[in-house]
Amino acid sequence: MLKPNRLCSSHEIETIRTQDDVLEFVDRQAHMGGAVVEVGCDRGGLTAQLAHLCRRLGKAMYVVDVCPEYLEIAKISIRAVTGDDHVLYYRGDLAGFVKKGVCAESPTLVLVDADHRYRGVVKDIQAIFAMKPKPYAAAFHDFSLRYSIRELQDVRVDKGVCGALDNAIYRPIGEVAGQGRTLRTTPGEDSHYHEPGTRDGVLLRVMKTTCARQVRLLGPADNPRLKASRTTTPARPLNAGLSSPARLARTPTQSGNAR
Repeated sequence: MLKPNRLCSSHEIETIRTQDDVLEFVDRQAHMGGAVVEVGCDRGGLTAQLAHLCRRLGKAMYVVDVCPEYLEIAKISIRAVTGDDHVLYYRGDLAGFVKKGVCAESPTLVLVDADHRYRGVVKDIQAIFAMKPKPYAAAFHDFSLRYSIRELQDVRVDKGVCGALDNAIYRPIGEVAGQGRTLRTTPGEDSHYHEPGTRDGVLLRVMKTTCARQVRLLGPADNPRLKASRTTTPARPLNAGLSSPARLARTPTQSGNAR
């Protein structure tokens, strides 16, 4: 049984392409902030790489997770490749992290790989926009993730992002489902799959994006119109740059003035 606040299984491990894209972005945009925040560390594979990069760049790193076991595993992974005197581990969700004002720096990037349900994604986005100072950018993993069983139909990172943001300037990152070896496009034993032709992550420029004033906190399983709609982003080359005005599609029930 999957816990509502933690959808963790082998499919959530970032593809090599996603890891490379995230690391490259932080390295190239290092001048745009003084820290990196990772929300949902799983077993610390990317966490350790980010910690090593942050040490080289002279940045602080914050690792946020609701699971103490994963935090401990991530700590071991980080210490295996670099010191962690520049790393702070926070047990809890992003909303609590922000409310307590743990991060004093303006982050270059907030990487979110936590609760993939619609409501959870919206909650994390609202926390990101409540950060003071705001981060330069945010990235979301498992943008292409889908489930074939009814009780997990609301696992839709893409719909959560589109429901919570207005005029989002974005670029897809990571592997394209169906064009690599990692992301399967047909349901397996645990019913998960990735939508063909869709990348497994998305990168948003927070400082150029508006958080919707009103968000309908319903998942696809609760709302027939959400369930029937498709909200995906076209694949764009990684070198397109965040300044290129690609925008996320929005469904009528996910608009800022939804009632």
